[in-house]
Amino acid sequence: MLALAAYGGSSSDSDDASASSAAASSSSAGGAAAAAKPPPPPGAVAPLLRPARAIVAAPRVNMARAVVPYAANAQLALKQRANLPAAQMNAPLQGPEHPFRKGLNGGGLGTGAGAVEEAAVDGFSFTEQFHTFDQFGYGRGVGVGAGAGGSAALVGDAGAAAARSGETVFSVGGGGAAREEGRKRKREQRKAERDVANDDGSGIWATHTDHELGDGDAAANAADAEQAEALAVRRAAAAAAKGEAAEQRAANFDEDADFDRMVERKVGHLLPPRLETGHVQMAARSSFHGEAETDYQGRSWAHPPSELKPTDGSQDAFIPKRCIHKWAGHKKGVNAIAFFPRYGHLLLSASLDATVKIWDVLGDRRCMRTYHGHSLGVKGIDFSSDGSRFLSCSFDRHVRMWDTETGACLGTYTNRKVPNCAKFYPRDENVFLCAMSDNKVVQYDSRSGELVQTYDHHLAAVNTVTFVDEGRRFVSTSDDKKALVWEYDTPVPIKYISEPDMHSMPAVNTHPSGEFWVGQSLDNKIVTYGATGRMKLFRKKVYKGHTVTGYACMPGFSPNGKFLMSGDGQGQLVFWDFKSTKLYRKLHAHSNGPCMQALWHPIEPSRVATCGWDGLIKYWD
Repeated sequence: MLALAAYGGSSSDSDDASASSAAASSSSAGGAAAAAKPPPPPGAVAPLLRPARAIVAAPRVNMARAVVPYAANAQLALKQRANLPAAQMNAPLQGPEHPFRKGLNGGGLGTGAGAVEEAAVDGFSFTEQFHTFDQFGYGRGVGVGAGAGGSAALVGDAGAAAARSGETVFSVGGGGAAREEGRKRKREQRKAERDVANDDGSGIWATHTDHELGDGDAAANAADAEQAEALAVRRAAAAAAKGEAAEQRAANFDEDADFDRMVERKVGHLLPPRLETGHVQMAARSSFHGEAETDYQGRSWAHPPSELKPTDGSQDAFIPKRCIHKWAGHKKGVNAIAFFPRYGHLLLSASLDATVKIWDVLGDRRCMRTYHGHSLGVKGIDFSSDGSRFLSCSFDRHVRMWDTETGACLGTYTNRKVPNCAKFYPRDENVFLCAMSDNKVVQYDSRSGELVQTYDHHLAAVNTVTFVDEGRRFVSTSDDKKALVWEYDTPVPIKYISEPDMHSMPAVNTHPSGEFWVGQSLDNKIVTYGATGRMKLFRKKVYKGHTVTGYACMPGFSPNGKFLMSGDGQGQLVFWDFKSTKLYRKLHAHSNGPCMQALWHPIEPSRVATCGWDGLIKYWD
């Protein structure tokens, strides 16, 4: 118990020197008082004694090192322009230590950037006085040398401060006298502006008075006059040339050509150059490459062999497995191919090298004739029902009709727009329709060579024209993601096919039965519609597994309609079962580009022809 009485506590302040001395003195006083008291009776328990602790409120002052005081007249300037001595910069601060920033008293005023001393001043006042001292050479001190009324003493150039009445950079012109002076000047200016109507007075309407010029002024004015005269001559010449050009344009103005520019203003950069006024298309010609144009019986080279017998398309078909021949006569990619109708002994091809060629399929498989009549790549071709004629449409904005046997050009047609597709009308092959880049389908009569009908309801370039329902109607597809159904020779559509999830269909083909038509949708699908009645969409007949985005790959059918096939953008040839939509086979048909079209031979049950942008035409079995 006596040990407890001597226990001094575990406070962290026990190591404090001042607190320890105070506690020691208090303990000694307590001990003397205890000695004066009578001792407790035997057996009694001594009471617990708590040592008294001294409370010291005064902070500890660091007096270990000498303090170098400031000069008596020192004031805290906002911008220090003198270098303080090192002893003064490094001297410890005088006063109580800060309870949280340890070491500040020993650090002094010195830093790497100069002297630092704290002052109780708001940010706006500091900025105002800082910039005033920098601009005018005087300012008010902050925290030292306060004058009467609590205002800070002036620091810097007293004369400049007196001249400016103690203004700061934020109050220049804003004082009472300065403000009144500014208002007076504005009133005088407004009064002068009201008096400018007097021509004899001063103002913008005052009479001009010449003053005597010196030699230098006269020379400068002469040079200016010469420059002004030369400029006037150049402007007159430019105006005359502009007037002549306008007269020339007016003399050569073509309303149709101007309308072409207006129609193609949005897609003109994607199309070949427009035809100029008075443009003359290149002369059409053809070259025969066979041994003789007639045989010993006088039959033409294009006549079908007697051993070929047309079929009704009911024979079974088989998916080919390998390539058995390649035709490599074109210098650029091949866009379209077409078998000779019903027999398939000849194969027509249209290429981006601006030529159309026809090839022998059953004999020695040579090129029989080349048709030269276009200046740019050929986009599409179409045989007549008997194969004696065919159409070719090109990027040069012309459509030509050719005689297959002789190679003669039977007609050239253009409305100065790019034709994307040309198709004979099945019921009268003197008439054909063209899908154009100006959002229209146009109808020509080859007997007169005139445009006889226009179908205008699409909002973008028309890509395809496909006849359905035994030629009574046709379907047109466009870049506006719509398909329109028309009655022949009636320029009003009878059905709009447009859904929010539809994509453009740049290639369309019909089923051999005539009950369906399929479109190559640019979302990598082939979709199916009915070709009779309401032409509804068959949502379950969707064919996937190929990539065609960006390419107009033409789908094709086997003669019995059992298989559907299509090329894709990667050069593959894909086969599906038309009824179940099952994907059967993929063949790598072409390299270095897409497989643009695939055609089943009309008689041979397992023969397929394909073309691609690698410039090849391949024959598969």
